[in-house]
Amino acid sequence: MRKLVLFVAAAAMVTVASCGPKQDRFVIVGSAADSLCCVEGAQVLISSAEGIDTVAIENGKFTYEGAADAASSRTVVLDYPGKARTDRSHRVVLVPEGGCKIAVVLADSS
Repeated sequence: MRKLVLFVAAAAMVTVASCGPKQDRFVIVGSAADSLCCVEGAQVLISSAEGIDTVAIENGKFTYEGAADAASSRTVVLDYPGKARTDRSHRVVLVPEGGCKIAVVLADSS
């Protein structure tokens, strides 16, 4: 089992939890670990070169499955009403490998 931990300005943490036989797919399992995930209208945006997918947050958790492409990165962002487009907090960039399950925690750095 490979583990990869990244800390960014938003204190986002990413761990490659496990890799399995589905080499053409990946799964992001995440949580938003602060009060912002409970704001009405809060959601997770996952963007790539192909576009943006919106994922609902339920009880502070979210799950996303996508097609793996070694040449394509994904940006995972916690979005909520009133958040400025220039606000770079609650964001992590990753390049998912096929067959991997990736755990993401989006939280304030304070």
